[in-house]
This record gives sequence, C-alpha cells and structure tokens, in this order.
Amino acid sequence: MASFCYQYLSIVANDFIFFSGDVQTTTIAVAIASSLCYSIVWAIYYVVRLAHPQHQRENGRRKSASPLAYLPNMGAKFTIKRPKTPTTGLYQDLIRFETVLCNQVEVPCVRCSKNLADPQCRFVTCKLCCFCPEACDIHKRPCDLECRPCDHLSVITEINLSECQISQCPERIGYFGSQLSLLNLSSNDLGEVPEEIGCLRGLKEFYLQKNSIKTLPATLGSLTNLQILTVSSNKITSLPDIWLSLSSLQHLDVSHNEISGVPDSVRHLRHLHTLLLQHNKFTSIPDKICQLKELQKLDISDNCLDSVPNSLGGLLRLREFLASSCNLATFPMSLCQCPSLRTINLSNNRLKLIPVEVGRVGNLKELNVSSNCLQYLPATLHINQLHVCDISENPFLTEADNSDVQLLTQGPYDTGSVPTLFELAFRTVVSGDSYDLTTLPLILQETVGEKKTCTSCGVVFLNLYRSSLHFRQFAHSYVPFLSQLCSAACAVNS
Repeated sequence: MASFCYQYLSIVANDFIFFSGDVQTTTIAVAIASSLCYSIVWAIYYVVRLAHPQHQRENGRRKSASPLAYLPNMGAKFTIKRPKTPTTGLYQDLIRFETVLCNQVEVPCVRCSKNLADPQCRFVTCKLCCFCPEACDIHKRPCDLECRPCDHLSVITEINLSECQISQCPERIGYFGSQLSLLNLSSNDLGEVPEEIGCLRGLKEFYLQKNSIKTLPATLGSLTNLQILTVSSNKITSLPDIWLSLSSLQHLDVSHNEISGVPDSVRHLRHLHTLLLQHNKFTSIPDKICQLKELQKLDISDNCLDSVPNSLGGLLRLREFLASSCNLATFPMSLCQCPSLRTINLSNNRLKLIPVEVGRVGNLKELNVSSNCLQYLPATLHINQLHVCDISENPFLTEADNSDVQLLTQGPYDTGSVPTLFELAFRTVVSGDSYDLTTLPLILQETVGEKKTCTSCGVVFLNLYRSSLHFRQFAHSYVPFLSQLCSAACAVNS
C-alpha cells in the first residue's frame, strides 16, 4: 500500500506539477517545496537548542569582551560602571547589577576547580568529584548532568551587588573562588553574612555597610588577604575575635553600630592605618588600639568617653585624631606626644583649657576646638600658621571683661626670682611621666594636679612667676592668649 501511494504521488508531482508545461504552476510548486524544507530545518535546529542549552550560554560568553561583564546564572541585568571623572575611590570598574531575579550562582567545583559545581549539591562539587553521592540529593540518584567547564569564571575578580534590595546573599557566592578580590554587598537589607564567605580566600575588599547585620561570622578570619573591611551602619553589638589572622587589614570601618568594646586580638593588626569607630557606645579608647603602631587615622567621634589613655601617645604615626561630640572635659595630653599628628578635631565637647604643649606639636596643620567652653588659648598656639583653625562657638574673654582679665594677670611671686626648695623638688619629680603618683609624699600628690607648663621654656612648674593675658587679631575678632612663666629669666626672654 505504501509503495502504491509513493508511486502515485511521484507520478502526480512529475507529470502534473513540475513537468506539466505550465511555468506558473511549476514556480509555485518550487516555492512551496523550498519553504517546507526551510521550516523543517529550523524546527530541527530549535529542537537541538532545547536539548543542549549549554551551547547557547557558551556563544553568549564568546561575545563578551570585558573581563567583568559576565556572571553566570544570576538571572540579572548588569552593566560596567565607569565613573565619568577620574577618581581614586574604592568603586571603580565594578559589575553593577540593576535587578536581581534569582539567588543561584554558578561556582567552580571545590575539589577539582575545573568544572562547575552541580546545582543543589551539598558538597559544592561536580558529578565526578562528589565526596559522598549517597548523601547528596542530586548525585545519589542517576542523573544525566554533564560536567561543564568553568574556564570563564577565572576572569571575574570584582562583584558589586549594592543597592539591589536583596535580603540574603546569593546562594554559594562564598564558593566563587579565590580569584574574587572585591565584593560589595552594601546598601541592602541583609540580616546576616553566610559563613561560606570565609571561602573567598583571595578577597581584598569587602563592603557591608548600610544593612541590618547584627553579628559577623567567625569565618571572616579566613580572609587572610583582606585589606579593607567596611561594616558601618549596621546593628552590630560586638566584634568576633578573628583579628589575629587578618594581619593584612589596612582599613577597618565599624562606625554607626552599637559596639562598646574590641577583642584583644585587635592589637595584632600591625598594618592597620585607618580605624573608624564613630557613633558607637564606647566609654573609653581601648588600650589595644594604642598598640597599633602603624595607625594613622583614628575617629572615635560621637561616643561618650570618660577619658583618653596616656598610652595613646605611643602612636608615633598617628596623623588624624577625631573625637568630636565625646563629652570630654579635658584636653588629651597624650596627643601632644604624637610627633606625626596633623589633624585634631575635638569640637562639641566640654573643654575649658588647651594645654601649652599643643603649640609645640610641630606637624599640626588642622585644629578644630569649636563649640567648647574655652575662655582663652595658650600663648604657644600660633593659630595664624595653621592651615585650618576653627575656634568658633567658644565663650572667649574680651577686653571688656575687666575682672576676669585682671584675675588671670599676675605679677612676680613674693619670694623673688629664685624658686623655693619645694618648687625645685616638685619640678624634679613631675618633669617626667614615669613617676608613680602613689609613691610620692602626700603634699606632692595634692599639688600634682596644679602643675603648669612654662610658655617660654616648657618647664613644668607649680608657682607662677608671672602670667598675662593679651589679645591677638584672628579673622575679624580678637582672641585672648594666656602666657605663664616660671622665672624672671623667662620673663626677660619672652
């Protein structure tokens, strides 16, 4: 029957259509046959593509010329973010994800690093490297998954998922590989950081600011190459004891949290040069911080500090000290022992005096003591030589305040220009900072708090030879400066 039908159709096609002698009929027949063949070919190609979607992804990769323009299986739209003007900031040439549609990320097999790990594999391995197929939901049953090479993953070094409104990290992003050097998850709604982040051994910059994170995982201690860590504007109450292994860390920002202390291992951050602690719940500067010999910037503003430790003077490389709005009543004398100090910001506190020693900090360029309780400045402070000097919002004395000015203006003491024996003993004892106050005689213990520093020679003394208040013009007003001298010789030299 089939052979009969075939012969019948062949006769009809040959005699009545293609070779009928009618040119129009033949043309139409050829067009229909060509369209039918073309449709059949496209149908076969489409079926092949559905059966092998991997080829489509590989073709998409080859079209990408940028090393940062591809992150597989994110279901996201992304573009390269390049600043319009040259900057030296932290966010140059990053992958910018505009919308995130799913959380699955393809990562290399943790065992061979040659193939992609199969989805849902609990061991994050490929089909050939699964540690225990019997315990793996996807590998314990026969599957037709093919091993897919992950050569394209080696080119991705920086990922930016900031401002994507995500509430959790993309699944398995911690297994992305050691080639990832920057991860930005800032300005989202993250409540926690997955422990798998510790697998990113090559990570150098990690940004988590402006989230809702309460605790940091202990696995962050595995990021031995980390140089910048920013977790500001979160809900962190304490820091994990992970800092012993983070010896490469240079920049640490934990500001705008609820932290009241730091672990002992912080003192091992021997390369740390920037520490931001503002807007927390510190009541004092921990002594561990004063052991960071490479520290250059310390910001502890907007904390309620009781005092500043004397050990702060051991920070020989400290360049910036910011402690505004800390409710400080006395100027930290230890700052005067930091030879590299260039910037001091103690605005909005309760300072009544600025010590004479501040004027002898040789590299000081910026001073902000605005909004305090200062009535005068020390004569050693040359405010006109500073690049930035803000002394506004202080109740400075004026020439019209006769009674207060006369109270600060005193003549030579009655015993003449030769100091008393008690004065000489006092100067000898308190001239250094190594003395133990409890071992001193009671009469000296009671008078140590009254010690002064000569504005001329810098000697520590007790009884004034002479003090005087004089006014100098600064900006559009006159500022009072107090000089205090220890001897007649200093009075002559001044």
